[in-house]
Parts: sequence; structure tokens; C-alpha cells
Amino acid sequence: MAEVVVVGVPDPLKGEVPVAFVVLRSGYQPNVELERKIVAEVRRRFGAIAELRRVYFVGALPKTRTGKLMRSLVRAMVRGAELPDYSNIEDESVVEELKRVISGKA
Repeated sequence: MAEVVVVGVPDPLKGEVPVAFVVLRSGYQPNVELERKIVAEVRRRFGAIAELRRVYFVGALPKTRTGKLMRSLVRAMVRGAELPDYSNIEDESVVEELKRVISGKA
């Protein structure tokens, strides 16, 4: 993995569960087996409480012009909440890609 953002999403049973947005290093392709390996490794390292509900493979993550990851934007998008101000985003096309991936249309 090159970069990862993990955010919590509401869950009726547990209250909140983590989901991961992963940018893969070159040479790796997203697939079900890789997703299973990531979920298993997170569970092994952090325990069942941190088991990822879902892994979203994306080409890039939203960052500010100074390179800071915009976790609050990702969190709002995956929760379907109102988006925070992201006028200082480095690349606006990342927002559209995240929308497609979250909706399952990517």
C-alpha cells in the first residue's frame, strides 16, 4: 500500500466500524484476495475490534495543497453527510472518483 485513510462509519450493532481507502503501490492490482489479506492483517495486528468492514481501492486520496490527507472529507463522503469545505483540495477529480467508488459505480 502506498497510502491509506481509515474512517469510521455508523453500524447498528457496534456503533461504528472502520473502512479503509487504499492507494496501491505500482505493480499491484485491486482484487478480492488482496482485500481479504488487508482485512486479515489488520485483524491480526489490532484485533477483532478493528476489523475493517470494507476496503475501497482508489487511485488517489484527497489532499490539501500542502499534502495533508483530508480525512474529514472522506468520512463525510462515506457517511453520506454534508461535505466540509474542500476549497483547498489539491485535485478536485479525486472527489468524483471517491463518489463513484463509494456508490459502487467504479
